[in-house]
Amino acid sequence: MSEQFIENDEMKEIINDFIVESSELVDNAIQDIVVIENVQDDEVINSIFRAVHTIKGTSSFLGFGVLSNLAHRSVDLLGMVRKGELNINKEIADVLLEAMDLMKITLEEIKEHGAERQDTTAVVEKLEG
Repeated sequence: MSEQFIENDEMKEIINDFIVESSELVDNAIQDIVVIENVQDDEVINSIFRAVHTIKGTSSFLGFGVLSNLAHRSVDLLGMVRKGELNINKEIADVLLEAMDLMKITLEEIKEHGAERQDTTAVVEKLEG
């Protein structure tokens, strides 16, 4: 068995683990966003922040730039909420939910095709605005 084959096999396992973990983090974040839409809870906001921050770092490390960028913008928005610069409202919650949905789609595309969805511009712009 060649060294290249082992490396590819190991990388596939790493990416599969990343997809499983990130999918769980996104699902939990979605549930938490629904909670904070009604009642702003600092502990829940911190939980969402940590989940998305983990996705950001790992996706960047693995070279998934589109997913990393989307997570990065989400973390920036959540950071503003954590600092008290923004209060959660329906519009912010909706944008975060849209970002989470797009992360789920992107993770599914990575799982099925080994590639990312390239059209995240509209959601990223909402997160920045």
